[in-house]
Amino acid sequence: MDLSKNGLTRSFINCLAEVKDEPEFSRSADRLKFAIDGEGQAAIKIAIGNMPLDYDLWEDLRNPATIGLFPAGLPEIWDFYANRRKKKVDETGRPSIFQMPQSFTYAQKNYSRAVIISVMLPFSESIIDNYISQVIDKKKGSSHTFARMYEDINKILDKTVSRVATEMAIDDTNTIVLPMTGDIVNALSSEALPQTKQGLSHGPGKGGNYPQKSIAALLGLGQFGISRIIFRDEIVNGKVHRYTGPIRSIVLFDKDNLITDGSGGIIFPAGAW
Repeated sequence: MDLSKNGLTRSFINCLAEVKDEPEFSRSADRLKFAIDGEGQAAIKIAIGNMPLDYDLWEDLRNPATIGLFPAGLPEIWDFYANRRKKKVDETGRPSIFQMPQSFTYAQKNYSRAVIISVMLPFSESIIDNYISQVIDKKKGSSHTFARMYEDINKILDKTVSRVATEMAIDDTNTIVLPMTGDIVNALSSEALPQTKQGLSHGPGKGGNYPQKSIAALLGLGQFGISRIIFRDEIVNGKVHRYTGPIRSIVLFDKDNLITDGSGGIIFPAGAW
């Protein structure tokens, strides 16, 4: 699969078009209020970064008031994947009475980089404006429309991310692909970290031990605003257009060379950056 920004954007748009026509969503198409671009397609926003496996995603950022004390990095993400796919063989391939997950050391020896794709499916601007107007002007009204939109778009983004990840895995069986959906993040937190590093022991932040919003900020997808909401500003027809919406990501471990020159829209988060 094409891992460039343009190629991945096309993949997400195509998969989203398939998912939204499934029975679960087709009956409520009028409620799928995500933003549309000038070509009538979903205004999906993505950012991509690649890094060596020994890169610390959260260097100097561990704080109970923001991302938490024990955010999951590449070692924990790998351990979660390996434990779910453990086999009754050791790392040399010899049969074993134990179920032995492949260690992170194995990953470092066999994969040259990790790739993280962060994706946002922005809410419809008209519904956000209507909701804000109700709050600011203290108008009588219901937030039901916004709540249903929020629920629907989160569900459709989870399914879209899973489908794109499946296509990636099919295209290249030598690449490890993990769709970081809501369910996977919850499972990662409970399976790859001990209870002493979860919940309030980790910090008050939502989203378990893998902060999707902070990943988005690190990769340049958007920036934090009030209440730690991620937003993205773009110039559209000479005016600033603000996007905000649910965020998910995909993590890959592959054998390709690191991209350090920004080609394909892929960020290399070096120290200076």
